Amino acid sequence: MLAGILFGLAPAILASRQALNAVIKEGAGAQSSTGGSRHGFLRRVLVTGEVALALMLVVGATLALRSFGRLRAVNLGFRSARLLTMNVAFAPGRFPNSAQAIAYVRQIVALTRAIPGVQSASASLYAPLSGTKGESVFHTETTPQNAAQAPTAEANRSMPGYFQTLGIPLLRGRDFTNADAVGAPDVYIVNQAFAEKFFGNASPIGKRLWIQEDAKHKPKWGEIVGEIGNTRDQSPKESPEPEFFAPYEQPVRSSDAGNAVSLVVRAAGNPFALVSAIQNRIWSVDKDQPITNIESMDQLVAKSNASPRFQTFLLGIFGALGLLLAVVGIYGVISYSVAQRTHEIGIRMALGAEPEQVMRLILAHGLKLAATGIAIGIGASLALTRLMSSLLFGISVTDPLTFAGVSMSLLAVALAASYIPARRAMRVDPMVALRHE
Repeated sequence: MLAGILFGLAPAILASRQALNAVIKEGAGAQSSTGGSRHGFLRRVLVTGEVALALMLVVGATLALRSFGRLRAVNLGFRSARLLTMNVAFAPGRFPNSAQAIAYVRQIVALTRAIPGVQSASASLYAPLSGTKGESVFHTETTPQNAAQAPTAEANRSMPGYFQTLGIPLLRGRDFTNADAVGAPDVYIVNQAFAEKFFGNASPIGKRLWIQEDAKHKPKWGEIVGEIGNTRDQSPKESPEPEFFAPYEQPVRSSDAGNAVSLVVRAAGNPFALVSAIQNRIWSVDKDQPITNIESMDQLVAKSNASPRFQTFLLGIFGALGLLLAVVGIYGVISYSVAQRTHEIGIRMALGAEPEQVMRLILAHGLKLAATGIAIGIGASLALTRLMSSLLFGISVTDPLTFAGVSMSLLAVALAASYIPARRAMRVDPMVALRHE
């Protein structure tokens, strides 16, 4: 309402202040100009501003769209299709010791694997994209033994078949087995980022590390038996971090196996069709067992991309509205200009101008307005898109392909918006135009 009042008052005030002689003179001959009056100048400024604003908005929307496309194409390091996750939490003090917790988890995993339609199932302390993770201090044979200087890495504990269920590739060595139980030698599996950071180009298989001390406060060394591919556990935008796994059956502390476990299930078909059967199998062991956060891995991936998706959608709407304003503005100004220049066009055609020349004249006027707006918009976009750097992934805020593509598209839009008035101008009857007031 405020915009309507303001833009309605402005031309009314301007019209009321015009001198009569100037109006008569303008009516007699000003139509032949290309809109050089102060009113024509204001119209050109408004249209140029609309084009500049449209370019800024469309550039922002295009950058967000391309960024989101690259984000969706990121290799997460695991296969999310037909993968179901759920959280099985244990009340504090539920199990007197870790051995009972391990036996319980082993039982519910075995019951889940026996359900028809389940291709594989396993468990770990933390599932990818669950929003939780563990971290632990560790030592290798080449890192400082001083606890204050020891490095840290993401730490997890998993049961046999966990990597196979998630679809994480085993690059070297072996997976955990049922033999990696309490009392057996400690073993670990590291991801590729861990191996590259702490062992360089050498194979990590056979290397040793320790994260705990024995009863005599001496390092309790364990052997690295496998190397897996990197996964993006926290977000598709975050680079893989060094991570190591220990067998779920070899907890360092009783709390590691006594709080909760993430159950992961690979289904042959729709994973949600298995939810009821999995719940019944677990409740057959403990009818009071809480089962929470039942989600497919595809849902977790979608959640992690929810914010970029919304930003892209929002910028897309703004870009479309800005583009629409530019089209309407260019079309309106060119149409008005053609109407104002009808007398001039008639004289040109009477003196021998071809209709194609008239069309080029009108199109050139529209393209000139668009080119000026695009030049201003590019400069403003180069300055303002830097504010989007934190929203983008895998693409520069000054991506030349985006700027060139949007600029050419706006020129094409301006050409299309100018075409209808230009067609109307080239069809003007010289005799009618010469009599036009």
